[in-house]
Amino acid sequence: MPVLVAGLELSHPSWSGGSVIQAIASAGAWWIPLHVLLALGYGLLVAVVLWPPTSTGGLPGWRSRTILVIFCVFSTAYLAVDGVIVARVDAATADAMWNSPWVAALANAVGATWAAALLACAVAILPPGPGRAVDIGLAVTWLAFTAGAAFPPAGLAGRLIALASGAALVYTRGAPALPSALLVFAAVLRQHVGPEAALAMLLIAAAAALRERSSPAAASLP
Repeated sequence: MPVLVAGLELSHPSWSGGSVIQAIASAGAWWIPLHVLLALGYGLLVAVVLWPPTSTGGLPGWRSRTILVIFCVFSTAYLAVDGVIVARVDAATADAMWNSPWVAALANAVGATWAAALLACAVAILPPGPGRAVDIGLAVTWLAFTAGAAFPPAGLAGRLIALASGAALVYTRGAPALPSALLVFAAVLRQHVGPEAALAMLLIAAAAALRERSSPAAASLP
């Protein structure tokens, strides 16, 4: 499933500046089906790959599920606006809607809950270990990532912290922590559009494969 979503994200036109209508025009008839498929793909990704199994138990599973549900609500709403509504109105209305504060806030909510969900899943599947350093590092990662929406250098700092946190997990807890490390870095990558978003999906796929290999009975993350 992550590989299929990655393929959809690679097919999404990307642009910097200009009008959203230009992106819609470049995609042509594919724009609306693409966003419908992305909404379905993210929903299936959550259900099949990321949703914690009943056997997980405890706070991490509950926390992951709650954040994943919130993400799905925000993501579906945003993809409906981005993929259907703006393509059905006139150009001036589409641009005004796209540049409105509420759409920007919705987009930021999607990114923030997606990052939080992946980080929560990373914690849920992490092998036991001493100390609170992991929780602190991942919390700082999330805070820096979300701050990047308003202050881009913070987003870069979030990526560096994610790399350091993932490396520290593997160093202190060994190879079993590698799936968690992959999810940590996936959490701070761009979502929805282009190669970077596709890379995040491939990291999730790799984390799921490693998790399943190390525990054949575990069919999902966490």
